Amino acid sequence: MTSDIICDIIRSVTALKKLIARMQSLPPDMLFGEVQRVLEFLGYSITGGKGSHFVFSNPGAWPITIVKEGGQKVKKVYLKKVVEVLELEGYDEE
Repeated sequence: MTSDIICDIIRSVTALKKLIARMQSLPPDMLFGEVQRVLEFLGYSITGGKGSHFVFSNPGAWPITIVKEGGQKVKKVYLKKVVEVLELEGYDEE
């Protein structure tokens, strides 16, 4: 690997850790794309949904329904579900 690729990977991992830490602080809302990025990192993918509701599934785990509010925001109640998954996966606050 070249040093540029390694630097890009480090920046990506650092950004993801910051995103997870922010999510664990349970802000009033987060962008849907941020929540999606964390769930995809955990192995989830969008497997269904309708309208503003999106179902994320991961083999061997319960599906998680995330609702977009006002276009691109995800409310705290749905963030709590993702934080529970993070805790189960061992991503407790550092």
